[in-house]
Amino acid sequence: MRHCTIICLALLFIATAARAGEEVRVIGNRVNLRAKPDLRSEVVGQVNRGDRLTVASKSDEWVEVEPPPSIEFWVHRDFIDDGEVAPPRLNVRAGAGINYSVVTVLERGTRVQPRDEFAEWLSIDPPSGATIWIAREFVELIEPPPPRPVTPPERRPAPEPVLEPEPEPEPEPEPEPEPVPPMVRRPPPEPPRDLDLIPLEGQGERVEEQGTLRPAGFFFGRPSRYRLTRQRGHRVETIYYVEGDDAQLQSLLGHQLMITGHKYWVQGVRHPVLVPEHIVLKSPDPEDGG
Repeated sequence: MRHCTIICLALLFIATAARAGEEVRVIGNRVNLRAKPDLRSEVVGQVNRGDRLTVASKSDEWVEVEPPPSIEFWVHRDFIDDGEVAPPRLNVRAGAGINYSVVTVLERGTRVQPRDEFAEWLSIDPPSGATIWIAREFVELIEPPPPRPVTPPERRPAPEPVLEPEPEPEPEPEPEPEPVPPMVRRPPPEPPRDLDLIPLEGQGERVEEQGTLRPAGFFFGRPSRYRLTRQRGHRVETIYYVEGDDAQLQSLLGHQLMITGHKYWVQGVRHPVLVPEHIVLKSPDPEDGG
C-alpha cells in the first residue's frame, strides 16, 4: 500500500495540469501526433511549424493536447444507431481495429459525426474529451499576455517607447523531393497470386496516383496492410490499397507520395489494389516528431 502511494505521488509531480485555454505552438515540420505518450504508440496525424494546439496536461517529455479537426478516430459501426452511441459505453480508437489504442470512451446517446467507413468501422470527427500526445521538444508554450496595470484616475500612463521592428530571418530553402528507390516489381507485372481478382478486362492497368500512405487497419479480409488516401476537407478518403515491399511501405507511412504502378480489382473489396513500380516523395522527409 505504501509503495503504491509513493508511485501515485511521483506521477502527480511528473504530469502537470494545464491552465484553462493554455496553448502550445509547434516548432517543427511534419511533427507526429500519437495516441499515447510513447514513441511506440500509433501516429494519428501530423502538424507543422506554427500550428497551435490546446493543452490538456504536460510532463517533462510529452504534452497532452486536444486533437485538431483534421484528425480522424474510429468506432465500430455496429454500436452506432442513427448517429448516436447505442451501448452504455463505447471505445473510440486511434485506428480501424481493436489493436489500436483507445483515445476516449463515449456514453450512450452521444452523437458522432461519421466521415468515412472501412469494413465494420466508421471514422468520426474528434469527439469532446478525446486527447492525443505530442513530444514536448517540438512545441513551445504560448505565454498569456501580462495583465494591464490599473492606472489611478489622477495619473496618466507614460507613453510607451516606439520600438523598431526586428528584421525577419530569411526563410530556409525547401529541399528538393528525393526519389524513392523503385519496387522490385517491374513491367510487365504478373497479377499478385494472393489476391482473388475479378475477371475483368483491363486488370493490371498502369496508373499514376498521388496521396498519403496510411495503415489499412488490422482485421480479416483486407487485401493489404496499407492504403493510399486523400484529404477532402475534414474527410479522409481511401483511393487504393497498396500491395508491395512491407519494409519499404512501413517506412513511408504518413508521407505524401506519387505512386506509379498497376491497378487490380479484387473480389469483395470496395477499392482497387495498387501494385507500385515507382514511388516518389512529394514533400521533404519529416523531422523526427516523436
